[in-house]
Amino acid sequence: MLSRLTLSLSCVLFTYAGLSHASPASQKAFAWKTLKIKAMICKEEYTIGRLQANQGETTPQQAYSDFLDCRTAVLQASKNVYQKVLGKAKGSDAKKAVKDYQVAFMTFLDGIDPQAEETKYAYALRLSALESKLSTAKQRLDLELE
Repeated sequence: MLSRLTLSLSCVLFTYAGLSHASPASQKAFAWKTLKIKAMICKEEYTIGRLQANQGETTPQQAYSDFLDCRTAVLQASKNVYQKVLGKAKGSDAKKAVKDYQVAFMTFLDGIDPQAEETKYAYALRLSALESKLSTAKQRLDLELE
């Protein structure tokens, strides 16, 4: 797990280094990448919290509450990024792409919460579909902000 996180953060840093030639809106939009990583960390911490609850180290309610607090913080940060990127976006197509990405990001955040009685396989499929939609919206966003 730690090696994946290290690899993800390394990729983020290398990508960030290449932003010096990007438009101001693209530079602001980069923050969404770090927020997606934070959202996935929230998900993993919730998984750990559920395991700790099974071992009696915490309660399921506390694990879920911590998860919701983490997710709410990411959601609020994404709204701040959205306002900054929208302010820098030029043209109606770029502004629409920014709005579409924010909707996809908010949908992704809502979807990282495993549903009651959902199998691991069903959850993985649903999360994969959300990530695919988010990736498509990001590609369009990048294209419109160039």
